[in-house]
Amino acid sequence: MTKKRKISAVELIMKNAGWISVSEAVRLSGFSKFTIHRYISVGKVLATQAGKRWFVDRQSLADCVGADPLRRRILGETEVCSSK
Repeated sequence: MTKKRKISAVELIMKNAGWISVSEAVRLSGFSKFTIHRYISVGKVLATQAGKRWFVDRQSLADCVGADPLRRRILGETEVCSSK
């Protein structure tokens, strides 16, 4: 059984503003933590630090990804099916 982590107030505010934690960015993108930090350092991904945690701009991370399904997963979009 996995333990649920408490979400801090800072993390909640950042998430609602379109920022995700680096660990969330790793989970959504499939990139390693090292790769995310490298993209931050070269300016490919916008990031900010709040306390000890780093947060990544969701849109700029999606812009680094080429595959469309992965972009949708990062942006939190769901696929819409049309019925005929």
